[in-house]
Amino acid sequence: MSCGDVFKFYFVHSLLQREMERCLKRHASYLGLSSIELQVLWIAGSSDTTTFADLARITSYTKNELGEIVAALEREDLVEQVCAGDSPCRFVRATDKGKQIVSQIANRPNRCRCPVDIDAERLRELTEECRDFLMQLKGRPAGGLLAHMDPFEN
Repeated sequence: MSCGDVFKFYFVHSLLQREMERCLKRHASYLGLSSIELQVLWIAGSSDTTTFADLARITSYTKNELGEIVAALEREDLVEQVCAGDSPCRFVRATDKGKQIVSQIANRPNRCRCPVDIDAERLRELTEECRDFLMQLKGRPAGGLLAHMDPFEN
């Protein structure tokens, strides 16, 4: 990959990220959440084994920052922290109320749907290609966490 290709991809990625963040903020606002609260709730609803380390790797927030966010979501009964046996490792998972809140995004009228005319299969392919690229750049631990992240598939 040439240096020019790297720069082009970087700029396209940066612009795409900003637009996706705007969309995410609209979804979060609709639900009465901040965008990071929605991200944590979505991830926690995608797996019963989400750790603070997983959340930190996926969101790029620190464990301390995430601790405050998880505490706020716990106060609203949207997530809960659980331990596995005697392990000190804490998992964060969405409560039934939290899953119901996130499901409102999928059922929301078209007002906040992505305006891009792209079919679901092409979007899945693009997501998979980006995940593969991420794994090549960063390694499997971060990319693998994103493999099956959809609370609506459970």
